[in-house]
Amino acid sequence: MKRAKHPRILDLCFENPESAKKNAVELRHERKVIISKEAFRCEENDPAFSISTEEKQALKQWLAAKYGRPAFPNSFEERLRAYDEDKKFIFEKEVADIIATNAEHLIGVFFDLGEERFNDLEEGIPYELSINVVYDATEGGPDARGAAEQTCSDLKALFYKFYGDPILGHSELIELNTCIAVADTHFSLYALRRMDQWRVEYISLEEDSYGDFIWCRCLNWLFRQPV
Repeated sequence: MKRAKHPRILDLCFENPESAKKNAVELRHERKVIISKEAFRCEENDPAFSISTEEKQALKQWLAAKYGRPAFPNSFEERLRAYDEDKKFIFEKEVADIIATNAEHLIGVFFDLGEERFNDLEEGIPYELSINVVYDATEGGPDARGAAEQTCSDLKALFYKFYGDPILGHSELIELNTCIAVADTHFSLYALRRMDQWRVEYISLEEDSYGDFIWCRCLNWLFRQPV
């Protein structure tokens, strides 16, 4: 069975269907039903309705196309939403503040997770991240390049401070390898296809969506580094 490619319809195929007539389920955006948390209960998984990794990724991409955000791996998003004990510091929002400061000159900020782009990594294995800050070279000129370079500098400082400098070692969460300013005239289609754009409006404002507890898992590692 081939998966439907309509933007509003997805045929989600089961890995071990109980019969040939029940091997998939059709999902439609217009048939969305709101279910309360109290009514949504599942005591155990039903193997007849399990889906493969490929199907799961197809579902994430289908939902991402609808709601306008890239399908980053869940574990990467959780790490990006790391917070402190009082939740006064949320890493994702700090990233957003840096980008918003120079947003006037920026075309987009693109995250490259390499081979782990679609994978949920286990705890202790860091995501190796590269960031391209693309600026408007035609209209913005030197000012736009300066804004993009400043954004890169601030992002590096933030990532290195809380996730560690790759030169000194590696973080358990996110390892920023490169963060460079790129003119839109030099940002290729190839680069666009292997990266995902991260937008300020993607940050979550819900308390239950916070990710890792940053002080316990990052700062303790930093304090062990030689001065």
